[in-house]
Amino acid sequence: LASEQEKHHLVASALAARDAELASMQSTYDAMVSDLESEVSAGQIEIERLRDGIQLNVSDDVIFASGSAELDEIGREVLTKVAGQIAALEDFVEVSGHTDNRKIGGALARRFPSNWELAAARAARVVRLLEAEGVAGERLAAVSRGPFDPVQPNDSAAHRALNRRIEIRLTPRTPRSAEP
Repeated sequence: LASEQEKHHLVASALAARDAELASMQSTYDAMVSDLESEVSAGQIEIERLRDGIQLNVSDDVIFASGSAELDEIGREVLTKVAGQIAALEDFVEVSGHTDNRKIGGALARRFPSNWELAAARAARVVRLLEAEGVAGERLAAVSRGPFDPVQPNDSAAHRALNRRIEIRLTPRTPRSAEP
């Protein structure tokens, strides 16, 4: 009986911790939507509540010039505002770069031989800005998804534009267990 009560207590504690985590994520989501309301209204950024965190989707044409991994002024402003929100949190931040499936050619191909490199450079540039704006580096990761995670088929210019994006995913950091 004592063993079963202990198991029940552990499950109840885990549920309470998860409820607190969900409440914190909802509060973070609400604060971000409120703080970034003008950017959301302008279509510069989308904020999505996920089961295990929050995801911000930023169209690549909002923050980067075509074929470039350098932030433009509007992109820098939007991401600086996002960084201010993220810096105050403790969540892990994964920045994923996405491209369409069009092959990179010409002079651009010398710098970015494939969409993998372009997406990676863009994700890394966003990570560097977030860190420069106060987000702790140990909480950050840059990931290249290249053309392999499209949100639309790459069958039109409009769909390809939707596939070229940066996703910023916030997930609660789980405490690492103490090592012996």
